Amino acid sequence: MTYSARCPQCGVRIEIAPAEIDRNIRCVECDNVFAAPVTGIMAGVTTDGFWVKRRVSGGTVSEIFEAQKIATGQKVLLKVLCPAMSADSDELDAYLAWIERAREVNQPNFVASVETGKIMDHLYIAYPLVSGTCLDAYLETHGPMPEKDVLKTGLKIARLLDHAWTEHAALHLSLKPSNILLDADKQIFLLDPGHFRLLLPLSDPSLQRLRAWPPYGFAPEQISGQTDLDHRADMYALGASLFQLATGRPPFEGEDVAEVFGHHLQTPPPAASSVVDGISTRFDDVVQRLMAKNRDDRYTSWAEAAKALKGATKSNKRSTTHTKLNLIAPKVETGTGANLNVSGRHIPAPLPPKKEGKGGLIAIGVIVVAILAVIVGVLAARLHSKPDTGAPPEIVAPTPAMDPKLKAIADLYDQAVAYSEAHPSDFDGAIKRFRDVRTAGLNTEYQQKAHQQIQLLIKARERAATPQPDSEPANPPDAPEAPDAPEATP
Repeated sequence: MTYSARCPQCGVRIEIAPAEIDRNIRCVECDNVFAAPVTGIMAGVTTDGFWVKRRVSGGTVSEIFEAQKIATGQKVLLKVLCPAMSADSDELDAYLAWIERAREVNQPNFVASVETGKIMDHLYIAYPLVSGTCLDAYLETHGPMPEKDVLKTGLKIARLLDHAWTEHAALHLSLKPSNILLDADKQIFLLDPGHFRLLLPLSDPSLQRLRAWPPYGFAPEQISGQTDLDHRADMYALGASLFQLATGRPPFEGEDVAEVFGHHLQTPPPAASSVVDGISTRFDDVVQRLMAKNRDDRYTSWAEAAKALKGATKSNKRSTTHTKLNLIAPKVETGTGANLNVSGRHIPAPLPPKKEGKGGLIAIGVIVVAILAVIVGVLAARLHSKPDTGAPPEIVAPTPAMDPKLKAIADLYDQAVAYSEAHPSDFDGAIKRFRDVRTAGLNTEYQQKAHQQIQLLIKARERAATPQPDSEPANPPDAPEAPDAPEATP
């Protein structure tokens, strides 16, 4: 079950044991410390009929590469499984059965595999190359999606899964933002269907931390090992995905798989509105119904779920009606003895004005003259007063106390910076921490600061994953023609 992988700094190959997968190891040649890769495949290799162009993404059980078949020039996405997986042939057969069932859906937006095989002793599943952005990458780049966009995305997914279930009795069972792709025309594609929980052997305790990771969208019945799964398992995963798209974080997190699974089995799902201000209660109601612990409490059909999502989309427009103030004065009867009744209050009519005589006018004039004399006297006193020879007193504005919520976000940002500096090779860990800052700091300066750090870390991660120039051939030696430039991929 061991395999070899290259050190990203010096290029020397190192043997990886199952217990070391996705853990920091030290290169015996250059003393570089790096996370042991999930597979031994690297961008640039030409082997087993494929030219592996670049690494697209990866987790703790597989890695995704953009590749090209040398014989035909067909561009594909290769999902390469960790060699420590699928040790049990029965479990592997069960997993491949899910792959075959997904092929029967025959719907362009439900992207099923085109072939399976082995590359450098790693099992792979090849998928058609679809240009677009996976929604986990969208979250890393842009942060949480607006609620209305999340609901529209959920409605499209519900209709796709409805077709797969009602027409072909097919399930996805691995629905999460990294398997949801959005293209330039706002079309949704569902990638990588399959029941990953079947792949890792229970008998190897060193692999339990990797089992089905990340386990953010597994329904309780999947976790407990039920075999009579139906469309409601995908409903739970859809609810968890919509929560993550709206808030930037999964509904449950933990130190390991067991802790997260425990939350999915026992802890009620949190309200998205408790994480991000402004999310509607209608959104919370739909997500929490999708994520009900007992599958009998979820929507009975995809049609019912789609109706709820559509209704929440329509009601998402917040009411902008305000109380209209009556600014028109009530009509008042004039004349002696007339009374006014406003809102039940009896107000006597004003007495008719008295005619002013000459004595009244003289009195008013005397008062005006007196006021003007006082004003002139004050101004004259100021003009003839000696200026103060001393420096004017400095007025210091009091420093306002930082808002407690903003201070907590600032502390979270400082912690993320400190982690990034202390663990320069753990790009994923640092990115996760800055993503938490960005989510917590919506509409503050820390949202942009965290976003900039994420972009820098993503670029650094891509540079670290790029092989040394002389480590592998840049082009396939037996390719029929020079391949096209890589398309935009998730």
